[in-house]
Amino acid sequence: MPENTPHLALQGFLVWMSLIVAIGPQNALVIRQGLLRRSVGAVIAVCMAGDVALVFGGTAGVGVLVDRAPVVLTVLRWVGVAFLLWFASTAVRDAVRPSGMTAGDSGTGAGAGDADGSGAGQGHGEGDDGPLPGRARLEPLPPTRADGGVTVAARPVADGATPPVPAGADAAVAPGDRTGRDVSRVRRTLARVPRPVVVALAMTWLNPGSYIDGFVMFGGIANQQGADARWVVASGATLATLLWFPVIGYGAAALSGPLSRPGVWRAINIVIAAVMVAMAVRLATGL
Repeated sequence: MPENTPHLALQGFLVWMSLIVAIGPQNALVIRQGLLRRSVGAVIAVCMAGDVALVFGGTAGVGVLVDRAPVVLTVLRWVGVAFLLWFASTAVRDAVRPSGMTAGDSGTGAGAGDADGSGAGQGHGEGDDGPLPGRARLEPLPPTRADGGVTVAARPVADGATPPVPAGADAAVAPGDRTGRDVSRVRRTLARVPRPVVVALAMTWLNPGSYIDGFVMFGGIANQQGADARWVVASGATLATLLWFPVIGYGAAALSGPLSRPGVWRAINIVIAAVMVAMAVRLATGL
């Protein structure tokens, strides 16, 4: 253990904090979901996990691979530009027709955003994303058998549950049909992943700036300290990540009440859209 461990950890903390405090795609998304109070913990967890991976990847020397693969960064740059512009367009759309915010993950009532924090909220009844979780639906069972068996009446099945299969039915299912059912189950599982989580993953890994900050810039600073000391620097950066995202996410959630008026939400969306467009222009021009 290096003798100046506290100093090295503080150095890593301050260096990484200086890189992540600026309003960027991740911070804008975390603040927005915090204000909406929707999937806040999940989005924060995704962003923290991504940043920790970038910190330790840069400390381990992955930055060398990034320097040797400029084509990958070029592709990521233009994908990131498109994604940032899409996110900005959702903020502009919400700014044009603000309706205030309804806090909570339940999604009941009108809100300023959909489950992903974009679009005007319309409530979540049968006409939106399907039945509410836990709401029962009727699944018809097989009809009366030709041998005189008694038809079983349909009975309620909880939403998302697999309907009961009559005894012996598996033997009559072809292997291809079973594969189709397995694929359908996988699709249903993926459909349950909150959309803000998917957006958070994209904001982290489709932004070339993340690789530059984590793998190249921070990795270069950490590796200047030597084989052992670099991991102490990385631990300080990890602490910065673990503090920063919960502060802005849950801090925004605490302010969601005072900031829920349509006029305030319009201003917030305009600022977010402007930041995203500026980031997209910066990526596109390489400034």
